[in-house]
Amino acid sequence: MNIVVCKQNLYGGTDKLLERMIQWLRVYGYHVDVYSTEACLKNKIYDLAIIPSSQFGDLWEMKKSGIEVHHVLVWIMGMGAFRDSYYNPNAEKGIFRYLIRFLKYKASQALRLLYSHRSIVFTDIVGVYNSFLAEPIDYESSLEELLLPIAIEVPEEQSALEKKNNSILRIMWVGRVSKDFKEIPLKKVIKDLEHLQVEGKSKIEFTIVGSGDAINSVKEYAEGYSLNIRFVEEVEYNQLGEFIRKNTDLLIAMGTSALDGAKVSCPTVIVTPVREFDRQSVYYRWIYESKGYSLGEFPGLDTATHQVQKDIETIIDEYYNEDNQGKYSRDYAMLFEINHVFTKLVQRSLPEPINAEMWKQIHFFYRMKKVKALIKRFLKKG
Repeated sequence: MNIVVCKQNLYGGTDKLLERMIQWLRVYGYHVDVYSTEACLKNKIYDLAIIPSSQFGDLWEMKKSGIEVHHVLVWIMGMGAFRDSYYNPNAEKGIFRYLIRFLKYKASQALRLLYSHRSIVFTDIVGVYNSFLAEPIDYESSLEELLLPIAIEVPEEQSALEKKNNSILRIMWVGRVSKDFKEIPLKKVIKDLEHLQVEGKSKIEFTIVGSGDAINSVKEYAEGYSLNIRFVEEVEYNQLGEFIRKNTDLLIAMGTSALDGAKVSCPTVIVTPVREFDRQSVYYRWIYESKGYSLGEFPGLDTATHQVQKDIETIIDEYYNEDNQGKYSRDYAMLFEINHVFTKLVQRSLPEPINAEMWKQIHFFYRMKKVKALIKRFLKKG
């Protein structure tokens, strides 16, 4: 099978994941090219293009260059990634509301078409739900085929961490300390752990591994508590697994940072993201209780995707009264293991062929991105 992959050419998780996929496919004997406008791929034929939604228009660029693509698989890597590639929902006001409504309609058209062609997959159930929220599509029957999670390297199996007999419970946060949706949950973790300690349930040492634009705010907040907190700005990624195993009994995180603990058999807890305007509570769950590969979802979607919600007292009680959280956490991480994910990808039968209706949608997206780029350039000059 000849495959072409379109990358964003931006620093971030999307291109990292695509690069991981490219290398895996090549190792297992697939011919894979990476498309760019500078690449000399003219007059080639590909069985399949794998592409993030933001690059959907690249298929038209290829067609203009004489590149023939028979099938396409659009991989959505984020809660609102498909929608955001068409329009900004916050811009639906004033004279722009008519434009946004039109773009909503075009996005809806494209989504239904990609779904009917089996040409779309998502990294988690929240992305599926958020994309199909306004669509009268019964996706439940094809949910397993729609999900292709983030792929990670998982080390050789390690024994579960032994629970310490001493009176100190070592808890760790790993991940960015940013203002977007992590500051509020991290401060809530500090408050909850302080409450546990005051209640006499555990003497706790809390280590925060990470940095970001909210780190000073979190440090200032922590000064108001008696909880023993240690800040570690950075740990080399290739040493992070061993650092977690040596320095913690229980990991609390969100997103792929949670997998860094789970994959080394550390009992791992998901804390839900919350933004300043959400005005809703922060919840916890064991990583292995997550449904549909979700590693944290914004308020409102937790109910819609039927995720477990627990308080910290329940989590700590379960930690002390059950013995297999480390094993269960690693078993869950194995669902994201690189061979497992990409084997699922190549065993998936090809999507329906690209037809004339699909090319219309691709051409519209191509023209739309060109217009957006011109407007942005004009506004920048102005």
